[in-house]
Amino acid sequence: MLAVVCRSKETASAFAQSISGRFLVMCLEDIKPYTGELECGDPQRKLKLSDPTLQSGNVPSGFIGYAANMINLDTQYMNISTESGYGLRETLFYRLFGELQVYDTEKHMNEAGACIRHGVVSLDGGMIRVIENGIMSLGCWDSEICFPVGTLENEMNLAPERMKIKMQLEAGMEMLQSIKGKIQHATRLREKAIKKLKKMSKNYNELMDQVEAVESRK
Repeated sequence: MLAVVCRSKETASAFAQSISGRFLVMCLEDIKPYTGELECGDPQRKLKLSDPTLQSGNVPSGFIGYAANMINLDTQYMNISTESGYGLRETLFYRLFGELQVYDTEKHMNEAGACIRHGVVSLDGGMIRVIENGIMSLGCWDSEICFPVGTLENEMNLAPERMKIKMQLEAGMEMLQSIKGKIQHATRLREKAIKKLKKMSKNYNELMDQVEAVESRK
């Protein structure tokens, strides 16, 4: 599917004047966005989606992730958002993929049947699409996926000022990742300290109860 992505209908209308024929348009402002939480401190603003679980409580074998979170946005698109503050991942990607799950193989995909909500694909070409409750569309195709490859020559052709901004953004993202790691480490230490404090408080209360019991016997 090929489509033009615009922030609003007004932008799309202005863009249409330079194109002849029919074409699809996706307006970010008109898309019902993902309104759940985002991964804390993630510069890519990935959606905080819970891993699928089987009835046993385990994550299905071969589960790789959610398609909407497996696309890394280029730095120049990170600041694109609606007036309400929803970015491309919460609007465009969630509209296209929903909670589509990605698995390593078709075998893994089929074993995870009970966990499928919006649909699922596998890297070897398997596909299950949930049409509605109790109805699924199944299939398999020869996967021919192509990804653009950036070259050093293309990078060097960027305007010096744009290249400088790009490097600053990348450095900022690395710093955010580092800060995220430190926050997670501090959170783990805090949780351990709270558990230790609760244990000490419990021991103290038990000791005081014993002291009061001894005092009452005198």
